[in-house]
Amino acid sequence: MRGKVRRVWKVSCVFSLFIVGRALSAAAAPCFPVPQFLGVIAELAPNSVFKRDWLEHTSLAWFYGKRYKLDPRLAFAIAGQETRFATDPNAAVCLRGFNAWGIMDCTSSGCRCRQFYSWRQAWETVSRLLGVCYVQARCKSSDFPRDTIPLIAAKYCPPGVDPRCANWPNGVRTFCQRFGGIAFPNGRNDWLTWFGGCCIDCNGDGYPTISDALVAVNALLGGGEATQFCLSLDYKLEPGFGLPDGFITVDELLVGVTEILNGCPAGE
Repeated sequence: MRGKVRRVWKVSCVFSLFIVGRALSAAAAPCFPVPQFLGVIAELAPNSVFKRDWLEHTSLAWFYGKRYKLDPRLAFAIAGQETRFATDPNAAVCLRGFNAWGIMDCTSSGCRCRQFYSWRQAWETVSRLLGVCYVQARCKSSDFPRDTIPLIAAKYCPPGVDPRCANWPNGVRTFCQRFGGIAFPNGRNDWLTWFGGCCIDCNGDGYPTISDALVAVNALLGGGEATQFCLSLDYKLEPGFGLPDGFITVDELLVGVTEILNGCPAGE
């Protein structure tokens, strides 16, 4: 565990076409590759609460990411690096307080794991800390934007203070990349801010609908001109996977299906 001598917060479908129409929920849905995320978690931490209660965690990550202008992948990646997605037995004290990110409270008498009352409170705290205090540098007048993983690491987990932090930037970057994020070894051009938008909102009205999904299905099955037609309509499914490659895949369509079933805020 790491900290400083004054009080700080260490930031340390199945694919199918028989989708039944239903009223859209007011709850947020994740605009990032849920199938890809679940695949990584299932491989690396199959017993993780992030996998067991994936809808709760991806929705909270999406909701607070949007509120605080943070790419949700970053918070998930840090949880992977700090506590192996809430499965590391050495982090039991932190995890009892819903703290999967190693956030510390430090005073002159020492440091201890920050304790939260719920996963919701934890997700809000870490998303605000990373988005507002680090990336946007809006918490202290002396701050500067830490908008790359190396810059975040220098404060969140400085290797000069704790040798266990030496591989922290590489670990976080690797997780971000595996979740479909944009991160580079030197940090330049890292994308840590909110992507925005409903992933499958083909017509741009702020709501993911079955009609949007059918457009995506046609693009998936037709390829070529169909795909380009969909992308020309400001199709937003691709950015949910990082850099667009010009092709719509089954996994990308599943992201949209998740939004249809769980809702996505209007006005994006």
